[in-house]
Amino acid sequence: MSQSNGEIISVEELPNSVKVFLQILLSYRVLTEKEATSALKKCEKEYDEEEQRDIFDVFLMANKNLALLDLEIKGTKISTPKETVTYFAIINTNDDEISKVHGSSLTINQLNILKSILDEFGSKDVSEPKGLDFELPTSNILSFKPDSMTLHQY
Repeated sequence: MSQSNGEIISVEELPNSVKVFLQILLSYRVLTEKEATSALKKCEKEYDEEEQRDIFDVFLMANKNLALLDLEIKGTKISTPKETVTYFAIINTNDDEISKVHGSSLTINQLNILKSILDEFGSKDVSEPKGLDFELPTSNILSFKPDSMTLHQY
């Protein structure tokens, strides 16, 4: 048990396979649903755990513990004409000074580009996206035109 702002929070002990899975997610930063499910199954096999967990149950279990650190696993579904892919990442839920100073290894230019992309996503009607084009400092063009985007919280 732990205390946060005077309230007692119960922490669930995570199985070793889930701890390893979270390390994988942290190291890769972003995993597709297929990659995340595969990684979890390999972790369960490595630790000879008979219980086969659903990836979304693992996210719920992990998020209870990650909340103590102002972190959360979130997913987004992105559809293109060819397929719909769900991506997952661990995100910081608190926009405090610590996260601003130490929350990223991106350069200022990279952060500005990312903020522009996220602002553009937020300003678009997700039922009719217009597509996004950004000029990167290296003169490469990132062109991403999703059919739809849905944010999910687990």
